[in-house]
Amino acid sequence: MARLGICIGCFILSIPFIDVSANERHFSPDSDMLYRNDEAFSYLSNPHATVASQPEGDYFDFPITTDWRDEVYVSDSAWSFMHPVIVAGDSLLHVFANGVEIGIQEERPIHFRSADGGSSWELFANYYDSNFCRFPELFSACGDGGTLYACWRGEYGSLPAFVHFRSSPDNGETWPIQAELRYAWPYFDARYGVVAGRGDTTFVNFIQYGANGLACWRSINRGRTWTDPGYIDTAWGQSYPAQMTYASGVLHIAHNKDWDGQTDVFYLRSTDHGQSFAEPVFLGFPDGNHGQWPEIAADSLGNVAVCWMDYIGSPYAFVGGAWVRQSTDYGATWGEAMRLDTNFEASVGMAAAVQGNYRAVAWVDHSGPGSRVVLRESQDHGATWGPAQVMGEGICYDPRLAVRGEAAYLVWEETEVIEGQPRGLIMFRKNDTAVGIGWSEVVELPEGITLTCYPNPFNAATTITGEAEIAIFDITGRRVATLHAAKGRAVWEPKNLSSGVYYARAVAGEGPGWAAQAIKLVYLK
Repeated sequence: MARLGICIGCFILSIPFIDVSANERHFSPDSDMLYRNDEAFSYLSNPHATVASQPEGDYFDFPITTDWRDEVYVSDSAWSFMHPVIVAGDSLLHVFANGVEIGIQEERPIHFRSADGGSSWELFANYYDSNFCRFPELFSACGDGGTLYACWRGEYGSLPAFVHFRSSPDNGETWPIQAELRYAWPYFDARYGVVAGRGDTTFVNFIQYGANGLACWRSINRGRTWTDPGYIDTAWGQSYPAQMTYASGVLHIAHNKDWDGQTDVFYLRSTDHGQSFAEPVFLGFPDGNHGQWPEIAADSLGNVAVCWMDYIGSPYAFVGGAWVRQSTDYGATWGEAMRLDTNFEASVGMAAAVQGNYRAVAWVDHSGPGSRVVLRESQDHGATWGPAQVMGEGICYDPRLAVRGEAAYLVWEETEVIEGQPRGLIMFRKNDTAVGIGWSEVVELPEGITLTCYPNPFNAATTITGEAEIAIFDITGRRVATLHAAKGRAVWEPKNLSSGVYYARAVAGEGPGWAAQAIKLVYLK
């Protein structure tokens, strides 16, 4: 598998393609987009870049410091894959991806399964139908126990594309329910389908090309019949699927659209199971910089995280910062954006996972040769973050995360040259104890963990009260100081640090009953 990136007005993400003549990719100067089998995934360059080319230096080594196991090959070299997605079922793990079998010049939706927690994988199914499954675009899938929902692009000849939906009640053994979703009018392509569901309630959103509308269809019988509430938002500037998740009766959507001359990140939610939607919430920065390709994750306790790549502060034309914003009240209100990278070398195509206190965000870092998958985790609702860890290294793309119980799972695409030909392989890692506190547990804070500080904001020193060891972190998650409270008090006097936002964090208790609390400090010089 090779990759191609072209800049004519807008930068095209290094898009994978297979070197076979019948599967050619064409660049259209008229639209400034790179088409792969008539599909376009693009993103805009940084309008305020001061460095024209991608950086080659600034390389840092981020070793794995938590309990992530060694990487495992999901796929073998008989196929070349792109855009993997992982679903954690009740007893099985599933990976879906677009694949091209070597020697066969068609893209196909592929399904892998693992019955041993990801130690070994089998190529379980090939969902290929020559009548309509030509260009599956991004495969979207989710699960609820043993029930799976999936959708991808379908097309009959030269007719407009539609979203092909399937649901399975038995971990993919059978798919008795199938549907083709599109508007009868206007007669344009339905593109970038994304599925979410739980129990009998299922949703599929897609972009109606030509009409530039974001649609979200709903089924209350696992996809047998569908209702359409109409367009829920405009889709100007949308060149990537509107990511979606459904938890505790709330439907969450993060997507891109044009706003005041920039393409940026918006959030939509429905609190009545998709019957109506609140007004879009702007999550990006109103600074003229583009924020692109948001990903979203949520749990049943009201925790929601949206992450994306944003050019704010980046001097580079095609890479920027890895940003995340969080809500703890089902998306009603949102905390401040937090930047997780340290070098402005993140590309679009991030991943997020949320479960109770646990947060994880992964992205592709382009420092040094090639590219690599970087992960950061938090065990305190995202107040503080552990150090960056390199999960995969070489030429990596498209990380995706999932959590279930105490385990976290990560897949990504990694290009390797096999028999003289580059091929996209699917890689997998897991951490069986990633979630420090079970998501369904209610843990009372031990006595003495309450933190306070005065003054705050401060310009020279602040006094922090608390009975535990207190760690100070900057907004990237780097520990900058450790304080030992004497008689419940510690004084922090920042030295050789820039002004800005910091976090003080204390931990108390051990085992399942441990707890942490963090407070924000504002240092003004």
